[in-house]
Parts: sequence; C-alpha cells; structure tokens
Amino acid sequence: MDLTDELDRHMRTLLPKLKLIPDEARAFTMSMDDAIRGYRFTRELLERLLAYGLPAAGGPDGPRMDDLDLRNVALRLGFGPVALAARRFWAASLNQSGGQARTYEIFYHATCPTPGHGSVCRYRFALPGGGHVDCEIPADGGASYKTTFSLDTEWPLLPSESRHILEVMEGLEFMYLPGPLKTDLDFIRRTGLSDCRGTTEFLVREGRRHGVPVRPSFGFIVAPPYSSRHNWAEFLVGDRWVPIDPVLIRLMVDMGLLDARDWPGFRSPGTMLVRIGDGPTWIVAHEGDPVPAEVRTRRLRRD
Repeated sequence: MDLTDELDRHMRTLLPKLKLIPDEARAFTMSMDDAIRGYRFTRELLERLLAYGLPAAGGPDGPRMDDLDLRNVALRLGFGPVALAARRFWAASLNQSGGQARTYEIFYHATCPTPGHGSVCRYRFALPGGGHVDCEIPADGGASYKTTFSLDTEWPLLPSESRHILEVMEGLEFMYLPGPLKTDLDFIRRTGLSDCRGTTEFLVREGRRHGVPVRPSFGFIVAPPYSSRHNWAEFLVGDRWVPIDPVLIRLMVDMGLLDARDWPGFRSPGTMLVRIGDGPTWIVAHEGDPVPAEVRTRRLRRD
C-alpha cells in the first residue's frame, strides 16, 4: 500500500465523520501494541493516523486509542477480518446468483465459563431459521453443535411502492458506533452515520410509519470459513420476507466490491444472510446465560 496517498485520501473524508462521535462515548483502551496485534497496523501507520488527528488519550505506555475508531479505519484501509471477509467472501457470494439454493454447514463451539460448577453443562444453541436446540455436555469440556441450512440464490426486487422508504437511507454511511449511539435515531439523522443495528431500526420505523410490512432480523452474514453476526430489515414481497440492507450495499460499492449499476439499495443481499430471530440475541447460552461462541461455516456442495 502507498501509505501517503491511500491514507490521505481516506483520512480526509473519514476523520471529520469520526469526530461527530463525542469523546465521552469512546473507550480509549487500545495501546499501540494492541492495535498492531489486533489490526496488523504498523507503528508507522499508527503514528500517521495520530498525526492526522485520530482521537486519542494519554496512557502510561503512550497514546491510547478507541477500538471502534481503529475498526472503522481498518475497514476503509482494507485491514482486519471484516475487510478481508468482504473482499474475499461477501462480494463473491453477492455476485454469484442463479442455480439451486446453496447448502451450508454451520459449526458452533463454546466452552464452559464456570468450570467446576457441576457434573453437567446445559447449553442452548440458536439455529438458522429460528428455534433452538438444547444439549447436555459433561462439565468442564467444550460444547459443539453443527447443523445445515440453505440460502436461496434468487430474491425478488423490492417493489416500487416500497422503494421510497429507502430514500431516507440515501445519506447514511456505515460506521461502527459505540453502544449508546447504535440505536440513537436522532444521532443517526443528524450525522448520517449508522451501523447495522441502527440501519435496521431506521428502516423498520420508516416502513411501519408508511404502512409497509417490514420486520427486523438478526443472524449471520454467511461467509465461509466463518459467519459474522449482523442485523438487517426484511420487507414482505408477496409471501416472502426479503432481506434489504442499503447501507451495507453502499459500503461494498464504495469499497469497489460491487458495481453500483448492478447493486441499487433496493436489491436484496439475501444470498448471504441467514436469519436467527428478530433482534440481537444470544447464539449460544450456558445454563441460561449467553457465552462467547465460535461460529465456523462451510459450503457443502457446489451447484
């Protein structure tokens, strides 16, 4: 990467937007070493980011930065797992259509958070399409579960009578936001910044305000070898709930991964989205409490 040209181009547009996020919403916990390990930034790149004005606070071992700020920079510069997944897997999934439904296997793995609590661990796994499955596993060991699901490769376009709902989203740009701002619709309207959860709430509210059948969805972006948690809205078209996510599509167009002529905001990214439920929820629970889980995914066959 040509650091000077590439960094200058991105930071001139990104920094003013990052500064719309109030410092009191930031957590200045990331040291230089943390950022190097977590995002594979070089020290030279981090020093340049700070020189450009990336928000930071003093720490015992040098400047401390906000993890979400670094995540936003990494995404624009093509660093980190999300940028890698978008370039290698998301775009490929969206740009391939037609044929039979694609079949995937999803593999969950979690570990007991409280070893020694008893002889058995009771786990609950949230499943694609809704529902769940309960398992009892000998205590202190890891819990694994796998299941299969299919994704359609053809999705209807949002009808013209519903497309006007998306007009309110035209100025929105994807940005990782701190918790209090994710669903602050006044902040989203004022700044034009929104993450997937805020985008979903915005679309659902606007759709219902106009009498259009729409529902929130939470689940995975399916991108082997891993799947990522995501929120989006679904509009009822005929008898099908059709995933719609104009802000995600715009991000991928801006990254040069999708052609804007082929991917208007009303086109469905449903070829890579599998629904679990209405809103953000646990993926794996242990004794009734959510626990961190690894979610691996693979395509079972090519059609």
